[in-house]
Amino acid sequence: MGAGYYFLGIKGPKAWWLIALTSSIIVIALLSLASAESNTNVVITVTVKPTVLVVDQDKIGIWIIKPVSTENQTKSGLLIIRANTNWVLRAKDKNPETAGFMTEWDGKSYGAKKLFLPLKISSAREVTLPDGGIIMTGSRTSGQDVNVNFMQQVLDINLPKTDNYRIEVTFIGSPLI
Repeated sequence: MGAGYYFLGIKGPKAWWLIALTSSIIVIALLSLASAESNTNVVITVTVKPTVLVVDQDKIGIWIIKPVSTENQTKSGLLIIRANTNWVLRAKDKNPETAGFMTEWDGKSYGAKKLFLPLKISSAREVTLPDGGIIMTGSRTSGQDVNVNFMQQVLDINLPKTDNYRIEVTFIGSPLI
């Protein structure tokens, strides 16, 4: 999963519920104190930080291929964005060892061979790894589906047909500044 939201050590969507519950308890306690004296005014000021949550429930960020021809390899998946502000979604290679290129994978660790061209990722915009960048922007949402596409052009014609190549992409949601 890309950027997550943490509250009291809890990660993800459950953190949103804890924030709402905690805020409600504080407000109820303050209102109870105010109602003890009928002439008391209570001013409650709440600052909500801009928050963007990216849910990668299908784990589309991890991709393994076995290139058997020079045809383009593709993969599509779905992310869900939850945000209380305008947002931006970025994609980047999670591992400096692969540096944007699908890299030989034995199931446990990376090898030395990389495909000739870097991976491309798109949604509303297309980016090329390793630099990555913004693939989509949006506005406040309680749950927006974002389709993400991977495209790997394979030019390497002499690859062993048994080799697997892997890359792990991170999706980062942040407030649009």
